[in-house]
Amino acid sequence: MKAVVLERVCTPQELQITEVPIPIVKPGWVLVKIRAFGINRSEMFTRQGHSPSVQFPRIMGIECVGEIEDPSDSTFIKGTAVASLMGGLGRAFDGSYAEYALIPSDQVYPIPRDMKWTELAAIPEMYYTAYASLFECLQLTSGEMLLIRGGTSSVGLAALQLAKSVGATVISTTRDKEKFALLQQAGADYALLDNEHLREQVYAIAPNGVNKVLELVGTPTVKESLQFISERGICCMSGILGNEWTLDAFEPLVDIPTGVYFTAFTSEVIKESTLISLFEHLQKYGIVPPIARVFTLEEIGEAHLLMESNTANGKIVISYEIERGLNMTITENKQLMHRFTNFINTASKELAEELISPDAVFYVPMQKEPMNGPNGYLSIIHMMRSGFSDIQWTVKELVAEEDLIAAHFVMKGTQDGVFLGFPPTGKKIEVNAMNFYRISNGQIIEEYGQPDMLGLLQQIGAIPKA
Repeated sequence: MKAVVLERVCTPQELQITEVPIPIVKPGWVLVKIRAFGINRSEMFTRQGHSPSVQFPRIMGIECVGEIEDPSDSTFIKGTAVASLMGGLGRAFDGSYAEYALIPSDQVYPIPRDMKWTELAAIPEMYYTAYASLFECLQLTSGEMLLIRGGTSSVGLAALQLAKSVGATVISTTRDKEKFALLQQAGADYALLDNEHLREQVYAIAPNGVNKVLELVGTPTVKESLQFISERGICCMSGILGNEWTLDAFEPLVDIPTGVYFTAFTSEVIKESTLISLFEHLQKYGIVPPIARVFTLEEIGEAHLLMESNTANGKIVISYEIERGLNMTITENKQLMHRFTNFINTASKELAEELISPDAVFYVPMQKEPMNGPNGYLSIIHMMRSGFSDIQWTVKELVAEEDLIAAHFVMKGTQDGVFLGFPPTGKKIEVNAMNFYRISNGQIIEEYGQPDMLGLLQQIGAIPKA
């Protein structure tokens, strides 16, 4: 079988595929045919030589999704869709950077098969970390205010989706102001620049502090994060994006405020009940995993380079050729739609020309003739912005089938200009829109848009409510 065997500390470019025997099944272990897996920072650290417990040679990979190839003496049936994560996978024994993995049967969990393998691969470690951190460690509930440090990381984006799904107010941070649109598009109530002025920014929003903090940057910022928390609030450290393992000069009696609780999350021990609850939650709220990019196993070096760059803005997934054609089409089309949302929120001409075909046709409500190409869509956006200068679109749900995308948007804004002849009122709107798109060669070629114009006009007082 094909596998990436780590023989020594190396650069991303030195990761290579080799042929190794398929593992021999033994009692208590099952053979899993791997369909896809996500890349994690712990694997990057292992490759860099920062995991002293990992002995070389080792096939890395701490998570995977796939099918039972040989159930051995377990109760599984061949062909069952499963996931596995942590528990020594890719560290104490060979992991997922291969076509097959031999895994202890009690560390393999059945999963629903209602998503593509690439989408499923983005869930186990990323969403398990976010879900358990929020709902088990932080005990987050509706109406609470959550601060996420490291918001544009894959776990940060997953946590944002999960927190918003239960009605929390979310402040999410980034070190790059250009990523504000990404956080706002993902649903953040507030996007803040993580710099020396963060304390003032947080307290301007929450004068008494926030209820909960999800600390993903880690030791460089955790002492500061503890100071942002209101009485009886909780800080959970679940990541080390800052690449520092230990905390210098930590004085608990000084650094942990009275009445504030400090905990940490690790996925070394997986609770099957929590994993089941996670998948049920994702299905209930229609949450789509934020996938940055999908690679093949042959492109593992490129995947690690992207991880090291800290510019992924979502989960990095490895998919096998057997499903690459369909998975890449659907997944990349969804990714295109997220970039398209960034375009309509910024009116970027560069993004318009990148994402919209010159021959694209847009069928616009209340207009007899369709609009065409990037400039046509920009004119639609400018028309909306002339009436609502702060208007923003948020994707609530995407459904993809081959070259078609159905997108549920919510538009929010304040009418501070003339709109369709109606003078400014200062009233706020929150309007649903259901749009349908056709994609070809990585560009939008057609859109049928249907916003709730009746609701919009009623909300600005242009027509009476029924």
